[in-house]
Amino acid sequence: MSQLFLINNIRVGLNFRFAGELIDTAIEDPTPITDAGGVLVVSIPVVATAAAKARAIKLQGGDPNMMAGIMLASVGATADAAAIAAAQADATQALADAATAQGTADAAVPSASVQTGVGTLVAGTLNVPTANITAGSVIVPIRDVEDLVNSGALSISGITPGAPGSFDIDSANGADTSSVSWLVIG
Repeated sequence: MSQLFLINNIRVGLNFRFAGELIDTAIEDPTPITDAGGVLVVSIPVVATAAAKARAIKLQGGDPNMMAGIMLASVGATADAAAIAAAQADATQALADAATAQGTADAAVPSASVQTGVGTLVAGTLNVPTANITAGSVIVPIRDVEDLVNSGALSISGITPGAPGSFDIDSANGADTSSVSWLVIG
């Protein structure tokens, strides 16, 4: 079993889960979290430090989007990509074990590369060129600064696998001009 950190803010049933939360797979099954769109990363020093900062922001009543931004940056800014890849492989196995134990489909997050970035929606969409994307990549859009007038739910479309590849972040509102970031795993 492993200790994982939640990278993004999500809703699981009636409960909100916040970026920076520690998920101990020996105590809690991570499958409902990943099924709800949660992205989990194994605890390595840079991610654990970011999680402590994110939890401190939460305790002070701070902005959940700031918490997610800190966690996203910790994954993207680490200079130790090999440590993340090895740790993510452990997390993938832990998630796969949990899915197998429950008899569910594979709930594991692919363990290959991690890519992050930021941009601004124009007329409710943003095309994101990437270094590499596969059909199995998990892509998480995160709203950083909300367009308070024209905000809409974010989704991913137009995935073009390859190296280079691309995908689109779309808003349900075609006039949305929110600032967004993204996390690509796999």
